[in-house]
Amino acid sequence: SDVFDFANERYHQPAIHSRYDVSHAIIAAELLQAIAMECISSELESRNFSNQLLVLKLLHAVIRNLYVGQHLDIRSTSRLGTTSGQYRRVIELGAGYFFENLARSGALLANKPKIQVKSLASYGYCYGMGLFITDDIVDISEDRAMTGKPFAPDLQARRMRLPIILALQLGSRKDVRWLKEFLKGKDNSRTTLVEAAERIKN
Repeated sequence: SDVFDFANERYHQPAIHSRYDVSHAIIAAELLQAIAMECISSELESRNFSNQLLVLKLLHAVIRNLYVGQHLDIRSTSRLGTTSGQYRRVIELGAGYFFENLARSGALLANKPKIQVKSLASYGYCYGMGLFITDDIVDISEDRAMTGKPFAPDLQARRMRLPIILALQLGSRKDVRWLKEFLKGKDNSRTTLVEAAERIKN
């Protein structure tokens, strides 16, 4: 996601695509995903687990949802009419369903009763949604020690995140007009990004 978010750092370290290039970053991600699925499949062959095939299907659904969510996220870039419902769909696919299915998989592998599977899946969904929303809010914070990433990569990429969607709905006429012009433009100077963040906070 660093490539799509124009983030050149992650946890104060250069992102893979900035250390090498985008092609190598994509290949590395694909290889790691393939290796992970191989390892998981090998472990699921063990008789120590229940519901192995169902869990394997869920893990593949996790990957599919992540890609669809990323596609919808990119498609909504700079779209002033993006609704909170459309935003919710993006973060459900990118985080809500991700943690929901991971929690569900753990419960199924442990052969927990249906009510516990449902409860853990629900918890995972809420955790994922909260995590994504928190990350979107933190994006407009200038405290790199807290965020571990550069200032405002979502703003730089013109991603329609919850803070900016709400700012366009609830902000003053002057701030809304300024933010709309910002979203249509390409000015990513530090001064402009700081002003955008302040207007969103207002």
